[in-house]
Amino acid sequence: MTEYVLPAFEERILSVDKSVVLISAKYHVPVPKPYRDTLIAATAVVHNMTIVTRDTAGFCLGKVKAFNSWNYKE
Repeated sequence: MTEYVLPAFEERILSVDKSVVLISAKYHVPVPKPYRDTLIAATAVVHNMTIVTRDTAGFCLGKVKAFNSWNYKE
């Protein structure tokens, strides 16, 4: 892992830092949400990214941008 995988993806790994955790925590109020989803959503918000997933319903949170590529039609 540390010899091959991490060096190959080093520039693509986003950290879960304090700003991500603080935004993620807000998504649990008033109803708790799956913590993995909120960490992904908060990371996307902090880095101004769009989440590409089939489960866009799980990411209807605040300023989160989610895109379902399975429903895309030209």
